[in-house]
Amino acid sequence: MLIQGRHGQMKGRLKPLSDAVMIITPADPLLAALGAGSLVNIERRADGEVTGLRYDGMRTRRLRFVRVQREVQTA
Repeated sequence: MLIQGRHGQMKGRLKPLSDAVMIITPADPLLAALGAGSLVNIERRADGEVTGLRYDGMRTRRLRFVRVQREVQTA
């Protein structure tokens, strides 16, 4: 996984911890040695449909990405 920001980027490996939680371990050995892992939580409705993601890292807490549903128009 690649996370790109205004001031740099982080390449990491995703490892599932459960159905709803993954940890991102940095590919950079220095960042990994510093314990710079991040968590991604998958948010779901009661019916199981994914509604968004929540990201928690060393400098970022509870950054939420909401799924936007768009209606498909037919002609």
